[in-house]
Amino acid sequence: ESDVVVPQAKGKRNIYPFSTLQVGDSFLVEATPENITKIQRKMSAISVMAGKRQGKKFITRRTDDGVRIFRVDKGGEQ
Repeated sequence: ESDVVVPQAKGKRNIYPFSTLQVGDSFLVEATPENITKIQRKMSAISVMAGKRQGKKFITRRTDDGVRIFRVDKGGEQ
């Protein structure tokens, strides 16, 4: 069809606070024992992409409550 206006793209909302974390800061993504592996894989992939885009490094660790994502320096130290 001709003369159809392209709708404006909706921006993505930042769900996770990667851009505000300083080295040593972290945040928790709650998970149950049944879905913790799936959540950790998802958060690991998201944190790698966020790190590449922002020039930062993040690591994920399982906790009793879920998965915690830490901002670390480029050498991997907190």
